[in-house]
Order: sequence, then C-alpha cells, then structure tokens
Amino acid sequence: MKEKLLTKIQSENDVYIDEEIYWLMDNIGNTDASIRDDIVFNTLANGIVEGMFTDKQFVYIKDKTIEGNLIFYRIEEQLPSTLTRSFTALLNGFIIQSDGDSKSSYHNLLTHDEREYFFNTAIIYLQKEIDKTGYSEIYGWVHAFAHGGDYLSNVMSHDLFTEIDVINSLETIKHVIYSVEKPFG
Repeated sequence: MKEKLLTKIQSENDVYIDEEIYWLMDNIGNTDASIRDDIVFNTLANGIVEGMFTDKQFVYIKDKTIEGNLIFYRIEEQLPSTLTRSFTALLNGFIIQSDGDSKSSYHNLLTHDEREYFFNTAIIYLQKEIDKTGYSEIYGWVHAFAHGGDYLSNVMSHDLFTEIDVINSLETIKHVIYSVEKPFG
C-alpha cells in the first residue's frame, strides 16, 4: 500500500479507494517518518483541503478520529504514542477548517455534536499533552505542541466558535506558556 500511495501522490492522482483511506487512518501515528509524514499526512491533508475524498470517505476519517478519540491516544505516555496524538491534531485541524470553509466541499458536514467535539478537544489537548519533543532522532518530527497549536488556531477561526470558547482557548495558551520550564526539544 505504501508504494501504491507514494506513486499516487507523485502522479497527483486525485481518486482514492476506500481501502487506501482505511490504511491511511490505520497509519496516522506510524513510527516510520517516511510513511507518517510523506504519505499519510500529506495525503490526508491534501485530500481534505483539495476535496479529493468522497463525502463518505471524509465521514469515515472524521468518525475514525472521533470514535477512537485519537487526539488523546495513550495521553499519559510519551513517544511513540505521541505520534498518533500529534498527527491527529493536524488532521483534526484540517477537518474543522474544512467544515467552516464555505468553499470546501466538506463545508458544514459535521453535526453540532461533532463540531463541539473538535472545539473542545482542541482546547483540552494542549492542557493534557505531556510530550514536549520537537524532533526525535528515532521518529523524526513530533511537534505535539506545535500541531496542537495549529489545531487550536483552526478551531478558533471557525465561524461557529463562540466568544466563551475563545476565552477558554486563551486560558489554554496561558497554561502552556506557564508550564514550559525549558524550550521545546
């Protein structure tokens, strides 16, 4: 599957079959950076931003992250578990961004409860994440806090994000700043 998707990315083929989407979601926290970064993340991000997935595939991706609560995957553990959380944060950011973008083919596809899930987890994730690894010699880029910040930024930009949510988000940012004892590694 890895070779097939890599070829598809290079050829800019914009049609994905369901089995490819399943594989991508099963590998969101893959410990191999070439799979996680170059194939999984690039495909999911481009697929959502460019509207390359069917609505059914988008719903599957959204359901998989919510039902598995991937943003809090083994939250009490550090690497390699952090990889799933960190790259889920990026994915969730793209999901909520597309929901709020009137030009996106996935605009307003989320239910109220799903949207609230993304709003709430973006705020809570940065309060709970403990792994401050920036780069790992073994796993490559991790950046849980940076990716969590991207996720929070995307939910704050959503037109249905409330003023109360903004205040809670600022409290989260304050928490992160106050809890940093040394620069992120």
